[in-house]
Amino acid sequence: MAPSQIPLHDQEERPILELAEEMRALVRYGFRSPADRAGPHLLALPAVRSRALDPGDRTSLARALEAALREELDCLDHKLALAARLLLGIDPSVAGAKLTTRREAAARAADPKHFYRSYTTAELDRIMTARPAATTAPRAREMNLYRRYFDLVANGTKTIEVRVQYPNLRNLAAGDHIRFVCGRDEALTRVKRVARYGLFEELLDTEGPEKVNSASLRDQQLANIRRIYGPEKEALGVLAIEPVNLIGHRRGQRRGRRSGLGGIAIRTAP
Repeated sequence: MAPSQIPLHDQEERPILELAEEMRALVRYGFRSPADRAGPHLLALPAVRSRALDPGDRTSLARALEAALREELDCLDHKLALAARLLLGIDPSVAGAKLTTRREAAARAADPKHFYRSYTTAELDRIMTARPAATTAPRAREMNLYRRYFDLVANGTKTIEVRVQYPNLRNLAAGDHIRFVCGRDEALTRVKRVARYGLFEELLDTEGPEKVNSASLRDQQLANIRRIYGPEKEALGVLAIEPVNLIGHRRGQRRGRRSGLGGIAIRTAP
């Protein structure tokens, strides 16, 4: 059948279904060799291309995809979070293991009946093809945060967020909205100020480490930041983002969302 003969609805759904199939392939093979297993639809996602140091290089795109997926899993706030990490091979104990081994480890980490009921093929299809509900909230960039940092932003203690200047953040400016996300929790903020620096030391010494994390010393913060962002990322430039005017903080109310992978709707609640 020629493309012009395919119903418009099917043409719109096909990329979503192909993307879902590529995600299922990652589940089958795990994170052993993302450069070989990652499909073209996953590598073409805006959030992946913006992270890649060289968007024209498949290996660079695959590394960016892996980083984005790991960030999503780090923010997964669910009783089956450990099982999900084991299933995908993220946990070091099953890194490189075959799917059967990863399934067994995931089942041991959770109630087996509940686990297999929650992650059937039909459920994966529903998760990957679900469309996010329409919203009237301000258009906002989404940024995932580890739990310890999310709580500091939500309660107003953390007044500076540190980021690398990826291409998609080059135009970030005062007045923009950022939705910070961790698992099912989210905090919608408005940017008061964005400052750009060449090095993380320069940022911390100018802004003040207590504004980034009042519970951690400057040198420890620097070490933690550099564990997250390697030298090649720091070379892109670093940002000090000052989010203010907490418009809304919803705890445990985030039922379905558009993920940081650029359009896959992932449900993080049962």
